[in-house]
Amino acid sequence: MAETDSPLKDLLREFAPDFAAWLLQVERTDIRAVHQETIELPAGKVFSDTVFHVTLANERRPLLR
Repeated sequence: MAETDSPLKDLLREFAPDFAAWLLQVERTDIRAVHQETIELPAGKVFSDTVFHVTLANERRPLLR
């Protein structure tokens, strides 16, 4: 997975609002903001090292990790 980890993260960062809309099953226009928080973690363990804070048009604020 290490060889695909970085390219997938780059893709997710580039198109974060589109991925958020898809994952949350809302229209892309319903996504008001996506804020990324990256955490450096020790190598070799499987953890969520990127969290996206999403703000929707209805003011709901889900976390994607």
